[in-house]
Amino acid sequence: MRRLPRALPLLLQLALLVAAGTPQAPVSAPRSLLWGPGLQAGVVLPVRYFYLQAVTSEGQNLTRSPPGQTLFKVVIKSLLPKESVRIHVSKPLDRNDGTFLMRYRMYETANEGLKIEVLYGDQHVAQSPYILKGIELLLQWLRKPHSQPLVPPGGPALTCLFITDKPCLDNLRFHQEVTLWSQQGREHLPVLLTEHVCVYVCLAGPVYHEYCDCPEEDPQAWQRTLSCPPEEPQIAKDFASFPSVNLQQMLHEVPGRFGDENGAVVHYTILNNQIYRRPLGKYTDFKMFSDEILLSLARKVLLPDLEFYINLGDWPLEHRKVNDTPGPLPIISWCGSLDSRDIILPTYDITHSTLEAMRGVANDLLSIQGNTGPSWINKTEKAFFRGRDSREERLQLAQLSKENPELLDAGITGYFFFQEKEKELGKAKLIGFFDFFKYKYQVNVDGTVAAYRYPYLMLGDSLVLKQDSPYYEHFYLELKPWKHYVPVRRNLSDLLEKVKWAKENDEEAKKIAKEGQLTARNLLQPHRLYCYYYSVLQVSSGYLHRWVKCKSNWSGRHELEVGCSPGNEGWTNLSVLAHAFQTYAARQASKPEVRDGMELVPQPDDTSASCQCPRERRSREEL
Repeated sequence: MRRLPRALPLLLQLALLVAAGTPQAPVSAPRSLLWGPGLQAGVVLPVRYFYLQAVTSEGQNLTRSPPGQTLFKVVIKSLLPKESVRIHVSKPLDRNDGTFLMRYRMYETANEGLKIEVLYGDQHVAQSPYILKGIELLLQWLRKPHSQPLVPPGGPALTCLFITDKPCLDNLRFHQEVTLWSQQGREHLPVLLTEHVCVYVCLAGPVYHEYCDCPEEDPQAWQRTLSCPPEEPQIAKDFASFPSVNLQQMLHEVPGRFGDENGAVVHYTILNNQIYRRPLGKYTDFKMFSDEILLSLARKVLLPDLEFYINLGDWPLEHRKVNDTPGPLPIISWCGSLDSRDIILPTYDITHSTLEAMRGVANDLLSIQGNTGPSWINKTEKAFFRGRDSREERLQLAQLSKENPELLDAGITGYFFFQEKEKELGKAKLIGFFDFFKYKYQVNVDGTVAAYRYPYLMLGDSLVLKQDSPYYEHFYLELKPWKHYVPVRRNLSDLLEKVKWAKENDEEAKKIAKEGQLTARNLLQPHRLYCYYYSVLQVSSGYLHRWVKCKSNWSGRHELEVGCSPGNEGWTNLSVLAHAFQTYAARQASKPEVRDGMELVPQPDDTSASCQCPRERRSREEL
């Protein structure tokens, strides 16, 4: 490090030395790490993303940004030289801790796959280039000792092999070598064969864009591809209130209780992967948000048949207790409370921002991570808040700020509920959300319900001071006070005390902020939102009944026909267990139906980016 001029005051020299820290060793492109769903062809998302950890030549992970200009870049092209695929590749997002977030949005399908190059200068990073090819599954049945190639020379490229003895036979009978033809040439792989073994042959397929309507027909395979967690604590807690569900009771009660002219409820039915709905009440414009995520899910995975009600309003609706007669109804909402029984989904805000990232919104769960302001030591040591007057405590916050400007910078940006207070408290200027993180401490105070900014605040690298609240979002159960955030009393009476504590205990405050950020990064990954939405529908539906056709010709290649076996021909029912505890649809008194007044919610007509779906789509009604 260069010598600092003697003219600089000693304290300033010390501050600059601390800020600069120990010089970091140069980045090693080969030793750096890449991972994430954006490197998997089967993870179809509006914006695909993956992560990079910068590593030195000595094998040490960098813990802050490499010095100088960011030299990482991403180049993505179709594997077919003559195929032009529209792909928007964003600049790497520097997360200021030695890691980077890479994003790209596909506007067309790559029919033969993608080539992803990640470079540091002119050097490839980790295992770059990455070849992404979709997987189309074909099935072969093999009888006793069989040594013919599964795919003959000159046939399609074989990308993987999966062999199972279920549901064919349970007992393994013998070993047999199977000759495979792969991209590398002829290989001999030892496999365990039964008398009739199920062999899944994976052939190269397309990499789909967001609006390609080509759902995976095996929900469990889709969940495995996304690495969905086996369970979500909030879903388990929500459904614990519903040991039984009476669909006829819901049809009878919901319109009268929640569907008057001031209502904000939409009645949905999903049949054969088609979405139908009818609004109940005049405040249902936000159905655009529930429509778009359901349609997006239906393009990616075969949804269970079910019928349900979504509350589009701010407040949760169902306040009956479990032991009440009649009991609570399973209304789905975006926000929960301690005195309600609604089933919670991720809020419309983070859902919409996920769907529209890199084109229609500035703030989303990914962009926030690369815009967290100055490093911790260079942030302003004050608590910060900006927001409208949607709760009285926010007015108290503004008053505290006027009285204690050295600790708190808080202001109201718009008056609607308490217009008479504007003259007394003043109106603060709007400030870009990314600029919030110039401050070391962020105050999270409820709005009408839970403040929907909270997930974004947690993804920053400021310490969150969270007001105690009866309201919650889908991920709150995973966060603990004093581990991920600092709690503040509901009336804010200890807020200034907590700010002073944070200033006096800087290392502990920094540790809590970092722990909260890392946990939020994990919980709030966009693909996890899809997992969560599907899990709610999955648990709601109970058993997903899939009908597949078994064919009589077992010697050649067939479409994926799980549950079939020689001698078992015609249509067979395959029930996929949706969850470990009792499920909703299995306890419904009647089957889901398209009710009077419902209309089909069509998929977007994206003729500029058509795609070919090789999966055969069968309507259950035709079976």
